[in-house]
Formats: sequence, C-alpha cells, structure tokens
Amino acid sequence: MPKSFRLRPKRGTEKFFRPPSRIRKDEKRQERWSDEYREARGIRDSGRWKKLRDKIVRQNPVCEHCNTSATSDVHHIEPLVERIDRAYDRRNLIALCKHCHDVAHQRDKMGDPIRAELEQIANDREDKYER
Repeated sequence: MPKSFRLRPKRGTEKFFRPPSRIRKDEKRQERWSDEYREARGIRDSGRWKKLRDKIVRQNPVCEHCNTSATSDVHHIEPLVERIDRAYDRRNLIALCKHCHDVAHQRDKMGDPIRAELEQIANDREDKYER
C-alpha cells in the first residue's frame, strides 16, 4: 500500500494513535477488574455456585419471568458487585431464559426498575413454596 494511503503510522515509527473509543474500552476493562468484580468472578467460578445454579435450573425448567422459554441462566436480582453477601441467597436468585436475562441487564444499566419486578416474582415464588 502506498504511504499516501496509510491512515495511521506504523507502530514504532511514531506514537501510535489510539482512537477515543479504544481508550474508553481500556477504562472499562480497568473498571471491570476492580476488587469487587474479581470477588464476584471468583464466586461465579466456584463449585458451590455451579451446584446451586444447576439445582435452581432443575427446579425451574421454565423462565420465571416470561413463563414460556426454557431456563438457561440464573440471575442475581441485586448484583453480586453490590451485594456480595447475598451471592448464594435463594431469595436473591431467579431463573431466567437467555432473552429475559439479557433484557434484565439492559434495563438495569438504563436505570429502568426491573429489580422490583424480579423481587416480586421471587417473593411470589417463596409464598408458593411455603404452602
């Protein structure tokens, strides 16, 4: 490729250009690896969590939110990063399909009050199991 068409300098010849979007990604990556995130990752990788997750998926084969799709994920109503003490608390966990789980995370990031809906479902479930 002729030099006149090169958009960025070669690495090592001049200071390498980093677009602002790349810088933001690096900042997010640093954020992601804070102590809280590391601790949450450790819980998600633990055998205790995997056994509990499998048990919840077996007990609830259908999504507790939409009641139509098969359960594929277990969602923490209050995120692990915020409430690490409720990591294994059954009242903080809800079985969701992939679509509902993704929507729950998107709505939570946007500030939409999805937690109240999920807490209500979890409370109704507790009442059902107590009977």
